[in-house]
Amino acid sequence: MEGLEITDVAALVAIAGTLGGSVYALSKYLVREQAHKVVDGELKRLNKSITELTQTIVRFGLQIDNLIKTQDEQHKLIDRHDKTIDDHSVRIARLEEHVKGE
Repeated sequence: MEGLEITDVAALVAIAGTLGGSVYALSKYLVREQAHKVVDGELKRLNKSITELTQTIVRFGLQIDNLIKTQDEQHKLIDRHDKTIDDHSVRIARLEEHVKGE
């Protein structure tokens, strides 16, 4: 290092240190940015999955509501049939009494 003074060497070392620190900071920033992109991508996929799951739950709920409605209608129909059977049983009993009375 002939012709260079200690202050020149110190300045070169300081410049090299600054460049090294800058490279480190830049690489750290790039890694962090890439990590943010990966996380953002995962969050978007998760959001899409949650949306699809929510839609499926809504469709499932509508199907359950339809099944309950159908079941209620069937119960009403059964109740009407039971009443009709009871009415016919009463009529048959009256007819039997009428026939016995003759």
